[in-house]
Amino acid sequence: MASYKSKTVVSPLTIQKSRIQSVPNKPPNQSAHSEFEDDSNPVTNTKKFVSQNRFAIFSDPVDETEKMEQDSDLNEPISAQIKPPPPIFTRTVKDYKAFCDSIKEITKGEPFLSKSSINGIKLSTSSADSYRTVIKLLKSNKADFHTFQLKEDRAFRVVIRNLHHSTPISEIKNELIALGHTPRNITNMLQRITKQPLLLFFIDLEPNINNRDVFNIDHLFYSKIKIEEPRANHQPIQCLRCQGFGYTKPYCNHAPKCFRCGNPHTSDVCLKPASLPAKCALCSSDHPANYRGCPAYKKIQASHNSKKSYSAQVNRTHTDTNVTPTNVNTSSNMNSLPKETYANATKNDPSNQPYPPNDTSNTDNLAHQMASFLNSFQATINPLISLLTSLIEKLIHPNNDLLLISEAHLTPNSSFKLPGYITHHCDHPDCSAHAGSAIIIKSNIKLSECN
Repeated sequence: MASYKSKTVVSPLTIQKSRIQSVPNKPPNQSAHSEFEDDSNPVTNTKKFVSQNRFAIFSDPVDETEKMEQDSDLNEPISAQIKPPPPIFTRTVKDYKAFCDSIKEITKGEPFLSKSSINGIKLSTSSADSYRTVIKLLKSNKADFHTFQLKEDRAFRVVIRNLHHSTPISEIKNELIALGHTPRNITNMLQRITKQPLLLFFIDLEPNINNRDVFNIDHLFYSKIKIEEPRANHQPIQCLRCQGFGYTKPYCNHAPKCFRCGNPHTSDVCLKPASLPAKCALCSSDHPANYRGCPAYKKIQASHNSKKSYSAQVNRTHTDTNVTPTNVNTSSNMNSLPKETYANATKNDPSNQPYPPNDTSNTDNLAHQMASFLNSFQATINPLISLLTSLIEKLIHPNNDLLLISEAHLTPNSSFKLPGYITHHCDHPDCSAHAGSAIIIKSNIKLSECN
C-alpha cells in the first residue's frame, strides 16, 4: 500500500510593487537587506573626487580671518534708517547764545542745528529723546512755538465706510481689538454744512506691524463694510488754536486767537452773539478766520500750489534726463547702411514738391471740430442775448426809474453803463464773477450813499 506523505499547504506569496527596490551589488561582508533595516538612516556614499586646480598659483592669497569677517558682514541684517525728529519753530528768541546753551545743556551734548529767519528760529534735533526734552523745556517756559508729531508716534488712519452712524464707539473698538488691532481714536464724520452724521468713521490705530491687515476686514458688528485709506487733503492745513497755516492745534503753543471775533482766546469760549459780524484774526475783515475767500488764505494757497507745480516739474525733468537712448547707431552701423544719393534722399521731401499733397482726413476733422464749436457757442450765447434784450426793453420803459438785479456776477473791474442811468453794484467778498447784486437808478434822481 502506497504511503502518502503529508503535504503542507503554503499560502500564495504576495509581493507589493511599492516595496520592490533595487539592491546594488555589495561586498560579501555586507548583507543585501541591511539597507532596509533602518529607513531613518539611509546609507550615503561620502567619497568625493577632488581635482587639482592648475591655476592656483596665480590666485591672490586671502587671509582666512579677513574672509570670515567679510562673510559675517554680508550676513548681518541691514538696519532700518532712523528718521530724524520733526523741526521746532519758535518765534520769541531774544538771546540766541543763551538759547543754544540751554538746548545744549538739556540734550546732554547731542548735536542740533538751527536756522534763523524773519519769522523766528527753526530748531532740528538729532534724536527723539532730545526732541521731547526740548518740547518739555519750551512748554515750561511758555515759549511761542509750534512743531509736528513724531513719525514713530503717528497713528495709522483708515476710513470705515457703510457702517451705520448710530453704531456705538465702544462696540467698534471691541471688535477691532478682537481682530488684533488697537484703536487710538474713533470718530464719526459729519456733513460739512448740515452737520448730519455720515456712514463714515475715522479710525486711528496704534502703530504696529499688522496695521495694513485691517484692509482685509470686510464685516464689522453685523455690517458689511469697506475699509480704505483716507483721501489726501490738498488744501493748506489751518491751526484751530492760533488760526495759522501749516500745522495743527495739538502741536501749537502760540497765543490763541478766536476764529469768530479775532480776540486772544480760544474759539470754544467765545461769547460773541450771532447777530454781530465776524472779524478775521488774520486780515481783520468781516468774515471768520476759516473763510476760504480770505486774502491770507489765498496767499498761502497760491504758495502751496506753486510749490506743488514746481516739484512736479522737477520730477518730470528728472525722469526725462534719466531716459537712456536705445538703438544708437555706431560707426559700424553707419558703414553697414546702404549708400543713397542726394536726389533719392530728397525725392519724398514735401518742401521740394511744387504742390503739397492734399490731406483730406485732417481737413474733414478740422471742419467737424469747427462746426461743433460753433454749435456749442450758439447754444450758449442765444439765452444771454435774449436775457440782455429783455433787460434793455425794461430799462428803456419810461416808467422804470429803478431796477434791482440779483446774481449780477460783477467784479470791481466790471464796467456796466447804460445811457441815462447810474449803476451801483455789491460784489462777492472774494471779488470773483459770481453772486452779488446791483441797483440801476435814473440819473435825474438825486441819491447819496450811506455806510
